[in-house]
Amino acid sequence: MNFTGTGAKLAGPDFARAAKTIGCETAVVQAVVSVEAAGAGFDANNRLKLLPEPHYFYKLLSGAKRDEAVRRGLAYPTWGEQPYDKTQDLRYERLARMIAIELETALDSCSWGLGQIMGANAETCGYPNARGMVTTFLEGEGAQLDGIVGFIIGNGLSGAMVRKDWKVIARGYNGSGYAKNQYDTKLQKAYLSFAKGQPAGADPLADGVLSMGDAGAVVIDLQKALTARGFATGGIDGAFGKLTDQAVRQFQKVTRLTVDGKVGRNTGRTLGLGWAA
Repeated sequence: MNFTGTGAKLAGPDFARAAKTIGCETAVVQAVVSVEAAGAGFDANNRLKLLPEPHYFYKLLSGAKRDEAVRRGLAYPTWGEQPYDKTQDLRYERLARMIAIELETALDSCSWGLGQIMGANAETCGYPNARGMVTTFLEGEGAQLDGIVGFIIGNGLSGAMVRKDWKVIARGYNGSGYAKNQYDTKLQKAYLSFAKGQPAGADPLADGVLSMGDAGAVVIDLQKALTARGFATGGIDGAFGKLTDQAVRQFQKVTRLTVDGKVGRNTGRTLGLGWAA
């Protein structure tokens, strides 16, 4: 199966089209993409960004196939038992080994593209199956944004998008633990920036910390520092998304810093970031 797409990036009309479909402000869509999405839909080789989830593979397989996946280190029952593969190359190698066991279940067990939508959620988003979703996503990030819209509509979040109910949106994306990571606050912050006509993260250190929704060269430096220490950020793309947030939290836990996903002076200094010295 082909996983190399056009590499086409998001453009302004894509956000406007998405907002019209949902019936909300364009800035609300931009905020959700800024905070909840992967930063980019394709890797440097124009392959669709993916993240295999071994605990999903375990849950969706059964019998001899599950036993084989466990034996090969491709499946385990609990999220977080092993760290994610650091690079897209390694993740695609893992995917190939998963496909060798069962294609459709392998596709269902990965999150895909800009919105990092699980293949298992393809039907909720309006696609016939994970294969159909992945094939559509290869057309470009605009098509992947349509997938995010499908996720929003399919999960009953359209009304919350119209009302700008950040708590409901954050819960819909992140579950009941959203408040612990302040996803609702991050969504509101991003919305206010976009509503003013200024991209979220234009001055990522204005508040003295780096956190989800920030973007730019300082985030690239952060991702490089984390990757060099073995913490997978989902790529070095300058976008502080969920995977970078997870990497920061893992680093903070290992180094016995306050685990909050925020890169302030202490975390930045421990990572050797120049601005935190």
